[in-house]
Amino acid sequence: MKAMKYFLLALLIVISCSSVIAQITQDQVKDLLRLAEQGNGKAQYVLGAIYYAGKGVKKDYKKAVKWTRLAAEQGNSKGQYNLGTLYLNGRGVRKDYIKAYMWFSLSGMQGDKAAIKERDRIQRQLNPMELKKAQQLANHWKLKKKTHVTPAEK
Repeated sequence: MKAMKYFLLALLIVISCSSVIAQITQDQVKDLLRLAEQGNGKAQYVLGAIYYAGKGVKKDYKKAVKWTRLAAEQGNSKGQYNLGTLYLNGRGVRKDYIKAYMWFSLSGMQGDKAAIKERDRIQRQLNPMELKKAQQLANHWKLKKKTHVTPAEK
C-alpha cells in the first residue's frame, strides 16, 4: 500500500509538471480521485485540471471548480491561480472579477508571477469600491488561513 501511495504521488508530480495529462488513464483518474477525497491538495488540483481539460474524463467545469476550489482552499498556489482563471472566464461559476482578483492575489502572495500579472490586469477593470472589496477578501482569507489548520496540514 505504501509503495502504491508513493507511485501515485510521483505520478501527480509528473502530471502536474508536464503534458502527460493528455495520456491519463481511467485507473489513474480513479487513483487521483481516491487521494483527492482523502484531502490531498495536489490530487485535488490535478483533478480540477483534468476535468477542466476533459482529459481522461468528460469535460465538466462544475467538477473542475469543485476540485480546484478544494486545492485552492488548502493554499495550493496553482489551484488558487486556476480558480482565479475560472472566475475570470466564468467557467463553472458566474464570472466574478472580485473573486478572480482575490484568488490571483493569494497565488501571487506565494510568488506566482503569472498570478500577479493577472491580478494587476483585473485591477484596471475594477472601480475603487470593487478593488477595496477584493483586497479585503484576500486579506480576510489569508488571516483566516493563518488561524485555521486543516487536517492535511497537521
